[in-house]
Order: sequence, then C-alpha cells, then structure tokens
Amino acid sequence: MNSVKKAPVVAITMGDPAGIGPEIVLKAVSRYIERRDTTFLLLGDAGIWRNVRRSIGSSVEPHLVRNTDELEAGAVNLMSLSSINIEQFQFGHSRPDLGLISTFYIIKAAELANDGRIDALVTAPISYGVLYEAGYDYPDQSSLLKDHLHCGRTVPLMVGENVRVASLTSHIPICEVPSELSEENILSGLHLVNDFMRGNFGMSQPRIGVSALNPHAGQNGRFGNEENRLLAPAIRKAREEFGLNVSGPVAVDALFVDTIKGVYDLAFCMHHDQAHLAFKLLEREPGVNVTLGLTIPRSAPAHGAHYEIAGRGTASEAAMVRALDIAVRAAHRRMEHTADQA
Repeated sequence: MNSVKKAPVVAITMGDPAGIGPEIVLKAVSRYIERRDTTFLLLGDAGIWRNVRRSIGSSVEPHLVRNTDELEAGAVNLMSLSSINIEQFQFGHSRPDLGLISTFYIIKAAELANDGRIDALVTAPISYGVLYEAGYDYPDQSSLLKDHLHCGRTVPLMVGENVRVASLTSHIPICEVPSELSEENILSGLHLVNDFMRGNFGMSQPRIGVSALNPHAGQNGRFGNEENRLLAPAIRKAREEFGLNVSGPVAVDALFVDTIKGVYDLAFCMHHDQAHLAFKLLEREPGVNVTLGLTIPRSAPAHGAHYEIAGRGTASEAAMVRALDIAVRAAHRRMEHTADQA
C-alpha cells in the first residue's frame, strides 16, 4: 500500500448487478478521471462492468487488482469479487443469488475498512427485498455496515440541494420511537450531525432545528409529553453544556417551513417518515444518504436500483456524483487528520 499513501482510497460497491448501480458508478467516476489526488477502488464484477462500459461508451479503464497492495495511486482500480454468468444474466431482473452477491461487496468493503485499507465508502443501490430473500434480515445497507464495522449507534442523514435532514431513528416501528428518545441518544445524534455540518460545509456553528415527536409539539402535554419530558431537556443541555446551536422541539411542519426559509441549516427529525416525506417533497432530484457514526465515512445516492431502466444507458448519475463528492472530501479530511495525529 505504500504506493497509494499519497492519495486517500475511496471504495465504491457495485450494488445489485441487475440494477443501475454499475452504470451510474462508471458514469460518476469518469468525471474524476483527470483528478489524481484520489484513488478509487471499485468492488463488484468485472464481467458486468465490462458489459456496461461497452454499452455506455465509458472512457474509464479500471486497473484490475487482486488486493489493495496492487492499487494504482490516483487511478480507478477494480477488485472483481464475483463471476456472474453473463449468459444467464439480464439487467432489470434481480434474483436472490444476486442479492447475496451484492451483500458480499458491502461486507468486503467493511473488511477493508476494518483493516485500514480504505478511507471512505460509497455504496450503489441494492434491493432490500432481494436481500431478504437471500437470507439477510437487514432493513438497509447502514445496518449491514454497522454490524460488520462493529459500530454503536448511527444516524441517517440526507443531503439535497435545498435541505439537509437527519433522523434520530430509521427503520423501526413508530410505536418504538418514543423508547429511543433518551438524552444519550439525542445528544449523540446532535453531536454527529453538528460535526458533519462543520466538516463538510465549513460551518463553525451550524443551526440545527429539532423536530417534535407529537402534533403541535405536544401542545404543553395535551398530545404527548415527550417534548417536555425528553426532548427539551436534551436540547437545553446540548446548547448550554456543549455549545451547540440547536433549537426546538419544533412542530415538524413549522420546522420544514423555517428550514426552507433558511432559518436552520439542518432539520433533525425523530423518525423515518418525518424526515423522508419532507425531504422528497422539497427536493426535485434524488439526494445523498450519509450514515453518521460508522468508523468510516459512508455515502450513497438516495434512490433505489431502478430495475425498470437498468441496462438502457439512460440512468442519471447525478446523485452518485454528489455521493462521491461527499466521500472524497471526507476521505481527504480523514487522511489529513491522521497525518496531524502522527
């Protein structure tokens, strides 16, 4: 690995081979061809990527490697982890075995991260239904990574052109959300999003608006007491003891009105649907999912595998490009921090 120490390594998984992942990855990395300050490592299937490369006329010529010791610094490298039978393969039609294969790409990325071989990770879309059929009971890629990176609590964050939205909880039943609203969880989440905003957007004091859980922020306990009993004290502690620029709890409808007006730099919601509904209404194009709290920076385009257009060469790489931008910046910051600690 000595030859690649000058450039941080960003790994990119293929996603479900039958989806648009291979296409948008190649389209996105082609925009970085002229840059030599970042080393890219594609994790997937050489045969599939070769097929996609021909079909879209990509100028990317990955350097095939068997392990990270063979990485070519500042280039696009490819580690082929499967040998899918092209004769029996069809874009747009996933299968449990492809779900299993796409999972292996992610697990391999986690192994490389645990070994200190990569500095950031971008994951292309997979199908969670196919993943479940393959025998993995994970609701999302973040949960899979969390297990294999041996991490504690994570916070999902979506970054768009207009808004940035985080969620304290993700894929759990609504009835379980109140039990997650501990002071420890809230403060941990606020620190994670605060650090991300400072590092990625250069904000010394990002303005964080925290949503309420209940309608009208509980209306002084009439519609629930989580705001007065749990949220308000944690927010006060974050502000007074840790110096975070945080406000709330704010009724979720008012929170997003103020966020789109620029009152807040980030909206911090309590559960999945609060965050996702608002984000998808306010953003015309897919944004980027970022998982905070992992041992390595991880980002992904905030859309699915789109089997209906896979293999046609028409998939937009815009969200993947933005995910790469975030990962590249994070990888360089991580390397600089490591150098400062040396």
